[in-house]
Amino acid sequence: MAADWQRAFVPGLALLLSLALLSSASASASALALSPVVRTVEGKLRGATVPGSAIRVFRGIPYAAPPVGPLRWRAPQPVTPWTEVLDATRFGPPCMQRVAAGQAVQPSEDCLTLNVWAPPGRGKAARLPVMVFIHGGGFVFGAGSEPVYDGAALAAHGVVVVTLNYRLGVFGFLAHPGLTAEGSPPGNAGLLDQIAALRWVRRNAAAFGGDPARVTLFGESAGGTSVMALLAAPDARGLFSRAILQSAAMGWKLRTRAEAERSGLVLGADLAKLRALPAHDLLGNATRIQALAPLMAPVPLPFPVAEDTVLPRQPFTATLPPIPILIGDNEAEGITFATRWSSYDKGAYLRALHAVFGPLWKEAARVYPVNTAADIPAASAALVGDGMFFAGARTYARRAAANGSPVFMYLFDEPVDHHPPRHAAELPSVFGTLPLTATPQQHALSELMMTAWTRFAATGDPNGPGVPTWPRFRGPDDPCLTLGLVVDPTTRLHAERLDFMQRALDAGP
Repeated sequence: MAADWQRAFVPGLALLLSLALLSSASASASALALSPVVRTVEGKLRGATVPGSAIRVFRGIPYAAPPVGPLRWRAPQPVTPWTEVLDATRFGPPCMQRVAAGQAVQPSEDCLTLNVWAPPGRGKAARLPVMVFIHGGGFVFGAGSEPVYDGAALAAHGVVVVTLNYRLGVFGFLAHPGLTAEGSPPGNAGLLDQIAALRWVRRNAAAFGGDPARVTLFGESAGGTSVMALLAAPDARGLFSRAILQSAAMGWKLRTRAEAERSGLVLGADLAKLRALPAHDLLGNATRIQALAPLMAPVPLPFPVAEDTVLPRQPFTATLPPIPILIGDNEAEGITFATRWSSYDKGAYLRALHAVFGPLWKEAARVYPVNTAADIPAASAALVGDGMFFAGARTYARRAAANGSPVFMYLFDEPVDHHPPRHAAELPSVFGTLPLTATPQQHALSELMMTAWTRFAATGDPNGPGVPTWPRFRGPDDPCLTLGLVVDPTTRLHAERLDFMQRALDAGP
């Protein structure tokens, strides 16, 4: 009986074992297919495949040495190459910043990493356009790993997408006489991080199928302001061939190095002691600098500085490379930043106009009128939006066009939850990371914008199939394409308001 049982069972067991082995081998092969490996100049990376697509993603790639200990505030140093295959399936930590209590991912000074999304591997001969994104956050918060910046949908349009971390706040933008004396970059270490990331892209784009000669640098908010700065930075020249500036705070002059050094001394005169402080203690002390921010500063202090070795001149006066530029803002940018103004009564509003605009305050009161307290929120939003975003963007676009750059301007006007789009509202449409509640119209607009952004990256011109005619920006009418419920290529910005605001900005400190 036992022999009969064994004769019946053993072949079946062998079959089951064979099937299990085949299944295991198939699973292993599948796992290998889902774990792509690329060889960069610094070493091999093992990434992952985005579920439901063939897009490859490599996360947390170090592009510079950890800026810790004696390297705090110094220019980014080369990363140490590795010999084993580096696991690139998890994002690196955000750079040091304030976080909400209980936040799962904690920030770190060891944060100089980037992330790459790439279409299926076609070898170095693919030569796809590369899009390098700089995140926003007022130069004090944010990370390239935020879900809204997921590059898979954009990469599916035939580009390689890169997002990155850079030093923030007091870690990335402290200016101090001690730093100047030792030859470290006073006030612009964060910009040098961005330049180091662009150099990494130049070295390694081909490994992911990208074309190092067709790099588009794009950014939003502080990231857009960073793009403006890097267009003026000698060390960034030649590292990118197109630029996209989304909601860049560009209406105010950057601090000079001398001004920034005086504010940096608030933390203390002894640079060695500041370098020895634990990161969290230094982060807490930085609020003493931020408290010095002027009434309508575009971001909390500290932020980049001009008139130093990284930015020898103010970005608005520097010689620009004649490369294609796409630039724009959201319809309701000012609402996000006008909270303080909106809380004023009429008397306080007029006093604030006098404090900001000096002898031009009466003209400001005419251009941004307030008859009753009910008018203050809308007037404040228009004033702050023009001062921080629209006036500077129009002036910059005019200047770039006069310099020979093909320039394309947009106004994002797609409502969000039935409200005009505020600061950063365009990001889900640009990256194709819309919420589950998005409407078919919102998906269609996102597809249009991803097509336009990636075509601009490929050719320097967003026009073509799937995109309504987008007029090139050139005077005197300053044409602007509205992207929203209606896609309108005949939009004109508020000329009288922006003319006044630009005169006020030119006359200001």
